[in-house]
Amino acid sequence: SEWERNNTKYYGKPWAYIPVDWEDTVFRQILRDAIQPIIPLEKVSIPKDSISVACHLRRGGGFDTEHTFRNASLKFPPDTFFISEIQELLRLFYGKKLYVFLFTDDKNPFGLRKKFEDVFQGFPVIFECRLTNNSHNLHVLDDFFAMIQFDCCLHGESNFSLCAGKIADYCYESQASSFHWDG
Repeated sequence: SEWERNNTKYYGKPWAYIPVDWEDTVFRQILRDAIQPIIPLEKVSIPKDSISVACHLRRGGGFDTEHTFRNASLKFPPDTFFISEIQELLRLFYGKKLYVFLFTDDKNPFGLRKKFEDVFQGFPVIFECRLTNNSHNLHVLDDFFAMIQFDCCLHGESNFSLCAGKIADYCYESQASSFHWDG
């Protein structure tokens, strides 16, 4: 995470971060070939007739502390970030359906999905998420390898989704890049 590299006061030491040329296509292909599950994982069934969008909505559902929320806020973009980016995808892929999977540790994934469905009611968008067995420490590898199969990815500055993006070949990827606190 760029923020973590620049804020070593909170996260590690500067020498712990190794510079990598992420534009090196040979290196990225080596990663794709080397980083594979050795046992079959649960897959997300992605409709073929849609532009698929992975949304990583990190909510801190048991892992993150108040310190993380306050000092690493880019890991937790507000819903308005995702709403704005989905609107942009609807514009970019006008006339096509979007299939949006919400990868989240939210303790109420159904409520989260419902919120997005309400915002995009009447638009060609289908929202899905894992509704049971949802936790910050379950389905981690399933989610990681599922995320790299999507056409697009929207996320905060979470190392989890940043790493998925280095392996994937998204046609559109967007991450939150700034924040401010009100009050």
